[in-house]
Amino acid sequence: DRIPPETLSSSSASLRVQNGAVLKEVISEFEIDAIGHDGMAADDKSKGGGHYREVEKVGSFLDGFRKAEERRVARETATMLLNRLIKEGVKGLDELLSGMLREGEEPNYGEDSDQIGELNGALVRYLDESIRDQELRAKMQKVEPNPRNEIIEVEDEMEMMWNVTRSADGTTIET
Repeated sequence: DRIPPETLSSSSASLRVQNGAVLKEVISEFEIDAIGHDGMAADDKSKGGGHYREVEKVGSFLDGFRKAEERRVARETATMLLNRLIKEGVKGLDELLSGMLREGEEPNYGEDSDQIGELNGALVRYLDESIRDQELRAKMQKVEPNPRNEIIEVEDEMEMMWNVTRSADGTTIET
């Protein structure tokens, strides 16, 4: 009934190949077979149907797992790159980048593999999302001077949607 975690972990690289295109192709083939097995019984399990729905559930689960694994690997790779840059500078970062897996290359995660990290679209998306999150946080915590040279902190983006003024003692007055 359940896929053992060890099986999922050992299949992580295979599920992520070509941004999940191989997984989608295999799931699609299983869906076609399941439709054939269901025949006129369709989703009625008492008549021998329901195969398509089960394949659909497993496919959705595996695709979700694939996306989570892509994000995990991207997060670990970004952390590793930053750590190397901090510890060894640009030269150390260059050495690390030269040994990393590039998008389109076949992973080789065997016992004797020295392959670490992946430079791919998932890493770029992760970094882009991280940058956008930091920009939003900085925008939300931005300090703005007012005409009286007092500093007012913008605490919440919702305040930006309302006409909000503050009294001399700092209380919020909404109009």
